[in-house]
Amino acid sequence: MRPLHLTASRQRFCLAVAHLCLVVTLVSLVPEASAQVTLNTRITPGSIRVYQSDTSSKQILTLAGMDIVTASTNFTTIRQTTGKRQADGTVGVEHTTLKMQQEIKIPSAGITVTFDSDNPDKKAPLEQLEPLLEMLRLSAKTKQTFVYDKQDQLQHIKGIKEIRNSLSESALTNFGSQLNEKMLIKRYNEFQKRLPSKPVKAGAKWPNTLVLALEAGQTLTWTQELTYLGTARKKAQTLHKISVKTTKVKLAQDPPPGSPTKIVSSDVKVAASSGEILVDIASGTIVSDVNKVQMKGPLTLEANGVPLKGNLDLTMQMKTTLQQ
Repeated sequence: MRPLHLTASRQRFCLAVAHLCLVVTLVSLVPEASAQVTLNTRITPGSIRVYQSDTSSKQILTLAGMDIVTASTNFTTIRQTTGKRQADGTVGVEHTTLKMQQEIKIPSAGITVTFDSDNPDKKAPLEQLEPLLEMLRLSAKTKQTFVYDKQDQLQHIKGIKEIRNSLSESALTNFGSQLNEKMLIKRYNEFQKRLPSKPVKAGAKWPNTLVLALEAGQTLTWTQELTYLGTARKKAQTLHKISVKTTKVKLAQDPPPGSPTKIVSSDVKVAASSGEILVDIASGTIVSDVNKVQMKGPLTLEANGVPLKGNLDLTMQMKTTLQQ
């Protein structure tokens, strides 16, 4: 089984969601027991914003009594420039990477892989890991434009095709599932459905399902329960707070041709979860988006046709905020 970690496509996904982002110190949380609000978001033509995404994961995969530890950290800063809305109602948001850093550590193998967009040509310590850096190099330097329709639904992502066409066969095999435009659009629009379309009042709960694309055809499906808690105020700004609890996870894999390992089955369950979304309905933005999930459980892998019983302990943290 390949290490689970978050790559550039996931970073851009988080940052794109934040566009539809200002971290504040909450002075008070004020439940509004009777008032109903619509937690809607919207695109703002002509805006220029800079978002930061910090994500990390720590994985302990136990096979034959041996713990294989993998840890990753990711830091991305992206400028999003929104153009004018066209006559047909469409509007484009150009994503330019200002900074991208990633580090993956596999202590048991003595391996550390790093990428820094300020020094993108640094080679991987092993040739087998070079496809990852190849994908990050292309993602960091390729501008992507998210094109929305008049209902602010994502319709097209310019730049994904260019990245795919520039990848080597090996890199495309490993990361092609994360660079599938139709799948990215589908999952992005599903992500937006975390916010209810109908008015809600404090205490209202609703479910949502998210699917994260990982490398080598792996997917992680999260079932979540969201609760509207009311308003939080700082000075003249009123924010709306939503708690997020992940209640169920499912890990699966559709391995690409030639993959030496694959996940045959898994029974991973949520061990701990916390999350919070802050929404500014005045500007129509998700102001802050924080999520942490730990999952544990048995799984069965297959390596070169040989089944392997193991256990997975995986913790993932994601945070997206507006910098300016």
